[in-house]
Amino acid sequence: VNDRDEAFRRAVRDLSATSTSSNSKLDIVQVIPKDYYIHLTVPGTAPQSVDDLELLFGAQDSSVVHLRCQARVTLPPPPFCI
Repeated sequence: VNDRDEAFRRAVRDLSATSTSSNSKLDIVQVIPKDYYIHLTVPGTAPQSVDDLELLFGAQDSSVVHLRCQARVTLPPPPFCI
C-alpha cells in the first residue's frame, strides 16, 4: 500500500484485532491519527519487562514507516547474581 492514510488505517485495524484476541499480549497504548502515530507495548524477553514499540508513518508521498523499539527493564540492585 503506497497511500499513508490507507496504510495507517489498516495498521490500526489489524493491531486492534490482534490486541483483542484472547491470547494476545500486545497492548495499544496510544493512537494519534493526525500524527500517524501508534504506540504499543509487548512483554519483553527479561522477566517482568516491557518493550515499547512506536510506529510513525512517513510523509504522504512516502512509503516509509519509522519504527522505534525500546526495552523497559528493571534490574535488581547489585549484586545481580542474587
